[in-house]
Amino acid sequence: MTEATSSRSAAIVPATPPAGGPQDDCTPAAWAEIDALRRAMHSAFVGQQQMVEMLWVALLSGGHLLIEGPPGLAKSSSLELLAAGLEGPVRWQQVSPDMDPARLLEQADATAADDPDAAGTDRWPASLLIIEGMEQATAGVDLAINRILKPRRPNTGIGDQVPGTGAILVMATRNPSDAAAPLPSWFDSFAFCVQPRFPGYAAERAILRRSRQAFRTGLMPQQPGAPVPPRVGPAAIRAARQQILDLHLSPDLEGYLVHLVMATRVPATYHRDLVGWLGGGVSPRATLALERGARAKAWLDGRDYVAPEDIQWIAPAVLRHRIRLTDAATADGRTPDDYIANWLARVPIP
Repeated sequence: MTEATSSRSAAIVPATPPAGGPQDDCTPAAWAEIDALRRAMHSAFVGQQQMVEMLWVALLSGGHLLIEGPPGLAKSSSLELLAAGLEGPVRWQQVSPDMDPARLLEQADATAADDPDAAGTDRWPASLLIIEGMEQATAGVDLAINRILKPRRPNTGIGDQVPGTGAILVMATRNPSDAAAPLPSWFDSFAFCVQPRFPGYAAERAILRRSRQAFRTGLMPQQPGAPVPPRVGPAAIRAARQQILDLHLSPDLEGYLVHLVMATRVPATYHRDLVGWLGGGVSPRATLALERGARAKAWLDGRDYVAPEDIQWIAPAVLRHRIRLTDAATADGRTPDDYIANWLARVPIP
């Protein structure tokens, strides 16, 4: 993957969606419908496979997603293509410095009203609200975002609200270079945070070739006459979510997942090299996001069981926005991704 948060996790993550199809216990029709749009998105965004995959993990697991990175890395474009491929309610809101917080709450209320739970078999599990430019949020807008992100079920951070309550799934973008302060602590309500990276040499050349071709044809991906992406309907999303919950997770791997979280709270119990990094452990929301995200990744890769590599693949996206390094660790030049690499290496796999 382009976004390799550690040498260990990079070695186990496939760069592209797997060939073939799902295992017997997965729903072939739902998997094929989703995989067609997933592959189209991977093809469209060269060098950003990690970000594209996280869009699908978030959508299928029901976890709010923060996309944090500098301009020009297809944050908005990838969301546009995803929205174009979904046969369901999607609303957008651009944050600005002079934005009235009430406007954002109105948009959230309208998104919740889109939730067609009473519409029968074609209902969507949740309506999608895309918020762009989180770095421009004022204190008032921060409070509004906090209210929107609060889950309907306590302590989950997972967007699987009770049917009929106007479920909302939030995907948001943030440019960290414009942010005057670190992420507020309530960003723990985002189940996942993905940080797109600059493309490598080969990917950059591929981007050049595609740009020349688009200039010759005069068509960008979302313009009239451009190839139409595959569409995904509500039945496929509902089937996928149910299958994801039904995937086999062995007791040993469930224990491993919990040990990873506990190692952030009582590091000395696990390894002395984990001591001194963090100012505190992560909340139970991290445990829930680890499990749900690992299940979604396993399903997307066509398996009917969760493997250790699924947990390790999703772990950086679950941890990076939740951990707070100590002043000593920061002074030593350590980063959250340094901690995550060390953390995954020190907690043994069963």
